[in-house]
This record gives sequence, structure tokens and C-alpha cells, in this order.
Amino acid sequence: MNKVSSEQALGKTRKMKTLILILGAHAAGKSTLSRALCGASAQEYSSVVGGERVRFTYGQNGIALAGNRKSGSDGISQMEVLRQTVSLLLENREIVIVDGFRCSNRFVHWLQMLAVPQLAVLFVYLDLSLEANKARLLERRRANGANEEVLPARTHRNLLRTRVRAWRVFDYAHLCYTRQPRAFLVITESSTPDQAAARIWNELANMQSGGQEIEMPASIRNVA
Repeated sequence: MNKVSSEQALGKTRKMKTLILILGAHAAGKSTLSRALCGASAQEYSSVVGGERVRFTYGQNGIALAGNRKSGSDGISQMEVLRQTVSLLLENREIVIVDGFRCSNRFVHWLQMLAVPQLAVLFVYLDLSLEANKARLLERRRANGANEEVLPARTHRNLLRTRVRAWRVFDYAHLCYTRQPRAFLVITESSTPDQAAARIWNELANMQSGGQEIEMPASIRNVA
């Protein structure tokens, strides 16, 4: 893994910056989608931000993920450190992904007030049926060594809470986030990660009115 200082991670600010906020329940596919957006050649870096050693990922076409490739933004333990990391990455990259489950209405409000003059934000909600969500979570738990036929009652209750939480944040953003440009995208379980990534790249291109052009990576262009 490459290590860089906070100063090395800083760079010249471009006219337009874009943030992608991916929202969804546990096991909805947030980290998988982030990996598809970053591309197979993405590399992780680490730096000390706010007193915490954090990992972030640089991917294709000027994109960065605030977090590591495995667990995404949830790999950053403190929300204040996540916010500092996002600010740092926006100085250096054109597009920044945040996919942490702990993102809340307060994080949306923070984006509203963020001192980045030209900031485009794409809010993405991963819409899975409850049965599909349960199946994915059960598959993940089995891969981690759990010998289960059904989800434990407590895990099931927690899953239901995460589904409500993710939707409420997406709905709050739709009602209360007023900066422009902004866009909202709902992706259903019928889309593969590459198809979902292609839809996001297309939406980003549609959002651009001035600033730099955003080009869909060749690796996923054929699934658009």
C-alpha cells in the first residue's frame, strides 16, 4: 500500500467538483458499486487525517473513494474524519465517492454548507426488495463463516432499520439539498454493478453544464 502525507494528497482545485453519495441498506451493494466505479486498476493510499490513519482509493478518470476497496467509507471510523477526508480528496480529484452506511441527514446538511464553490452532487439510492436484501446479507454472513439458514432475529431487525435509515436520508436530500447542480438516481436490484456504474457515469455527464467534461471509462462503456 502507498502512503502519502496530507500535503501530498492536496492538489490544484478544478472548476467543477462532483460528489457521489451512495445510499443503501446493509448488503445492498454500496461497496461493490464503488469498486465498479473506481475500476480494476484502482489503488489504495493511506494518510493520517484528523489523528486517524485512513485509507482512500484512487481510481480511473479522476475518481476517488473516501475509504478502502473492501468496506468503502465505513472503513473510516469517525464521521468528522470522513468529512475531513472528503474535503481533502475534493482538492485533488474531480469526483469523490462516499458510500458509508453511517451517512446521515447531518452529512447532507454538511454538503449543503461545504465551501466548495462549484460542487455537483449525485445522490444514488440502491433499491432492493427485502427478500433480495436478506439473501445478500445471508450470503455475506455465510462467506464470513456463519452457518445459518435464516438471519438471526436481531440481525433481521437491524437490517430493517438500515433500510429505513437509507431511504430517509435519500428523501431528506431530495427535499432539503438545494445546491445546484444536483441529481437523484434510484438503482434497482435488476442492474449489475457494471450496469449501475454506467448509469451513474451517464448521469454525471448529464449534470455537467460547464466545467470539465466527464468521460465514461472504456471498461464499462459497453454495458451502458
